[in-house]
Amino acid sequence: MKIILLDEEPQSRLIEAAQARGHVIETIDPSACSIIVKDGCFEVFYNNAPFPQCDAVLPRKSTLCLKGTCYLLPQLEAQNVLCVNSSQSMKIANNKLHTLLLLALHDIPIPQTGFSCAQTGIKKIISMVGGDKQITKTLWGTWGIGTILTDAPHGTYSMVETLQTTETNCLIQEYIKEFSGKSIRYIVIDSKIIASAEYESIDGNFKSNFSIGGSVCKAEQKKVEEDISIKAAQILGLAIAGVDLVRSKDGPKVLEVNTCPGIEGMELATGINIGTAMIKHIERIIGEK
Repeated sequence: MKIILLDEEPQSRLIEAAQARGHVIETIDPSACSIIVKDGCFEVFYNNAPFPQCDAVLPRKSTLCLKGTCYLLPQLEAQNVLCVNSSQSMKIANNKLHTLLLLALHDIPIPQTGFSCAQTGIKKIISMVGGDKQITKTLWGTWGIGTILTDAPHGTYSMVETLQTTETNCLIQEYIKEFSGKSIRYIVIDSKIIASAEYESIDGNFKSNFSIGGSVCKAEQKKVEEDISIKAAQILGLAIAGVDLVRSKDGPKVLEVNTCPGIEGMELATGINIGTAMIKHIERIIGEK
């Protein structure tokens, strides 16, 4: 089987997992891809050469949606290439507002969150979210980028107002003090929990991302959190997902659902080969096709 990793640089753990199972794997930067559309057909190119023939494509950075992935995936799907995750699920899940709206409609617990495109509505939203501190998030972003802790109401209002001058709209979210600097991530593959880990900031930062220096250790798995994580992935149509949640005083709440979860820290903490689980999922789908 030939697998393409859509990423800016190779990911050794996934490459090793694929090769160990006898597959050919290649890394392609989607920003180096182009598409030509003409009567009755289209062509996809990589570095000005035809896009390599493959059985499956595995996007590995959600931010690459802004660099062409979400435009590229539908074209590959039209050529009967398996994309994990699908272009439609990536498009939905990578928009944080759309994600939270869908989760809320399906009774998935989330932190109270507000959104307004109009400056006239910002003060009302800040008041309704409440608290003396709040989280301001851009609608797109990963690795903690675009997530800011602000003092409410004035700091939040100033930050949102500033971002809107750059045509960047954002979410205003409840700040859960009792779990500041900590989060729990569940890896869901094919509607099954593969692994879980607890992430914690080591420098007092309220963000706990492993990619920016947070520590990671194996987490105690809880049935209610497992069920929430599986349901969240299913709602968004994600075959592979990293569901981030906090254990608030009111119970677990989903912060975000990652379409391309990092696996290095999780594998080191748990000893579970998540890359192999991803490759096995692709094998199963290709086998069924």
